[in-house]
Amino acid sequence: MGDNVMKYVKEGMTYKYQHPNIVTGGSCDPRYCYSVWMRHLIFYYEIRHDIPRTVIEFGPGDTIGTGLMALLCGANEYYALDFMHYSGNNRVFSVFNRLLTMLQKKTDIPGEKEFPNCTPRLKSYAFPGYILTDEILKECLSEARIREIKKNIEVFKLGRDAQMIHYLVPWWENEIKNISGDLIFSQAVFEHIDDYKNAHQVVGRLAKQGTVISHDIDFDCHMCADRWNGHWAYDDLTWKMIYGSRPYFLNRIPLSVHIREMQKAGIKIQKVIRTRGDNGILPQELSKACSNIRERDFITKNAYVVGVKTESN
Repeated sequence: MGDNVMKYVKEGMTYKYQHPNIVTGGSCDPRYCYSVWMRHLIFYYEIRHDIPRTVIEFGPGDTIGTGLMALLCGANEYYALDFMHYSGNNRVFSVFNRLLTMLQKKTDIPGEKEFPNCTPRLKSYAFPGYILTDEILKECLSEARIREIKKNIEVFKLGRDAQMIHYLVPWWENEIKNISGDLIFSQAVFEHIDDYKNAHQVVGRLAKQGTVISHDIDFDCHMCADRWNGHWAYDDLTWKMIYGSRPYFLNRIPLSVHIREMQKAGIKIQKVIRTRGDNGILPQELSKACSNIRERDFITKNAYVVGVKTESN
């Protein structure tokens, strides 16, 4: 092994000792949550032309900021499904208040300059007033509505199930058979799920006919290789050591496999937006374990996939 590979192996093997308090992406930043939610809402609206009333998120991360945005934009219920308790209850009101202020000011969507790695890219980052009209905002941001959301946040902070906020962790141990959503979404989550086939099937079961499924998937190596797709060059043993003690690190599954599993779950793909990665490893450098990765997948650093459930369960 080269010196750099040994560095990544050491990081993997010692991760839980170096990072006893696990954190996720940027979801503790209200502006990031605002930006992420608006992107999923815009693509949802292209299909449904309404406001999603029941929203299900896989892997909300450090806060339920995106879910709070959903409620502030008119959703009646938000379900957060995660694998571990990440969400910091002590930050929730701070995040909520900043999101509320941004909506009241009709703040433009933070774009590529502020969050260069946040996808999908948008044609316009202007506040989507054609979706969140003055009439809708007047209803969603009324004093009575805000009081109701705050009451639900108080219940959530106590670790209890609220009428509008449902935090299911770990989600596979909870009763989710009777849940269905208008929008099911995730942001940079499915690359971390080891049992990705089951996760896609769960999404399919939670979807009803017409449900929009909106996933942003990050195929970058997450700083475990010298080049962005270098994790596909590691043999199984090396990868096992690099994965090490990191919880829910990377599954190395390419885009076409995720699309296939979504289709198996009864989801009709409506749009795929790929972000190309440059200066990666060469095809001949793929490990045996990853040798079946398609050429187009091999250069896909990030992808946004949106689909619709075609039939009822």
